[in-house]
Amino acid sequence: MIVQGGDSGGCTWTATSSVTWISISGNSSGDGNITYTVAVNTGATARAGTITVAGQNFTINQAAGCVYTPTLASANILSTGGTGSVTVNRSNASCSAPSATSNVSWITPSVNNSGNVTYTVAGNTGPGAREGIISISGEPFRIIQAACTYALSTASGNPASSGGTYNFSVTPSSPTCYWVATSDSPSWMTTATGSYGTGGGTVNYSVTANSGNASRTGTITVANQAVTVTQPGCTYTLSPTSSGAISISGGTYNFTITASGRI
Repeated sequence: MIVQGGDSGGCTWTATSSVTWISISGNSSGDGNITYTVAVNTGATARAGTITVAGQNFTINQAAGCVYTPTLASANILSTGGTGSVTVNRSNASCSAPSATSNVSWITPSVNNSGNVTYTVAGNTGPGAREGIISISGEPFRIIQAACTYALSTASGNPASSGGTYNFSVTPSSPTCYWVATSDSPSWMTTATGSYGTGGGTVNYSVTANSGNASRTGTITVANQAVTVTQPGCTYTLSPTSSGAISISGGTYNFTITASGRI
């Protein structure tokens, strides 16, 4: 911007700014004031500009803008959730505290008295890992939360051929973790009470009697982990296994058969 002026004696002058962020307003003639406006500095560094009036320079020095830089780029949180904090550096000591907002409902950020960001992460209720972003005055800070993990008390079940009700326990990594137990639906095995839950629990399953001679196998799955249930069939034992010596005259004799797992 250029401002021109003069006085009654015919002296004229021109005021010009060397940069776009300094603007000159007003119009003076002869002796007078030159008014200028300086725009907000949004950059990370200080800057300088010049107003030139009648060949003389007036230098304007402006402090650096406020830039906020988290000292960490991300944080890893267990599936149980919890709290954490990140220190935020400011480009200028006079800068106000940063702002902090989250793009997901399960992360709650706040700014403490020191001007740093604290956050609370809720427990992960699902089987998959998840990620959210805290925006710290426009700078992203990533929160990566682990998936729920599950420990089963056994990887196999061995019910009797006569059938019955059996169980195993489920222990997740967090009391907020949700799980469901499903079977591959053989007609002879069903999951009963406790087939789903949040936190630790017990899976109960019922097996009908196996009246056949062959064993049979089914699967119960919890959080992609399989419990293989193998039920034997009926078995038979003869006693004795041979007649021994029978006289030449013959006769009537017997032996016994014992069935295990008989219905």
